[in-house]
Amino acid sequence: MYEPFLEIEVLPQPKPLKKKYNKFIVNSILISIFFSVLILGWLETRLMCHYNLPSDCCLKINTWDIYVDTTNILQKGSVIILISNFTENIKKIRKWIIALYLGLFFVTGPLFALAGEFPGMQTSLATFTVGFNLSFIVYLSCLIITVLLLLYEFLKIFKYYGKIYLTTYGISRFLIILYYFVFSLILSKQNYRIHIHHLYIGFIIACLSHDHKWISGISLAIGSGIMVQGIGSYNYATIIQD
Repeated sequence: MYEPFLEIEVLPQPKPLKKKYNKFIVNSILISIFFSVLILGWLETRLMCHYNLPSDCCLKINTWDIYVDTTNILQKGSVIILISNFTENIKKIRKWIIALYLGLFFVTGPLFALAGEFPGMQTSLATFTVGFNLSFIVYLSCLIITVLLLLYEFLKIFKYYGKIYLTTYGISRFLIILYYFVFSLILSKQNYRIHIHHLYIGFIIACLSHDHKWISGISLAIGSGIMVQGIGSYNYATIIQD
């Protein structure tokens, strides 16, 4: 029986590079859009400051302030993108719902600034007094609503994603809060002034986002909105002050 002296092996053709790198290109575009939205939110806040909203905002800023503000917005935005799995979840949301989330983001800053103009609301989380007063009632109500929504989200995560996912979600978010809490506690005993800037409250709320469902979308939109409003109105500040 005749057998060829040489056999030529036909290797499978490699996939086109265009398809191989499509995901990278799409994710890069989505990240760029997210960063652009954050910067636009900061610009919105600066525009409101021009009209003295809020009345105690930092009206005059220099190039250094702009650099510090935008740098920290991009840094914290990177953490939010990573921990919320933003690039994957955004692809699962309908376009008209994305428009609603964007509207919620851009309205959060102005509403937060206007709320601070009411008597009794011109205070901070670090200095407000416990009692029957407007600021305490508002803060307590927001805390209760947040805790209830978080408990609901925990139950939903356990039901649909399982114990491992819930454990990972809980530990990762807890570590962010623990980081700020530990250093604030230690440094407060070393005569450092601790100021709980509301930009950190917004940052933590945004970090609670994790999937494409409505609670995650709302927490991402409102949290990011509060964060950039805090940075834009009062410039970036650390929790620990010299």
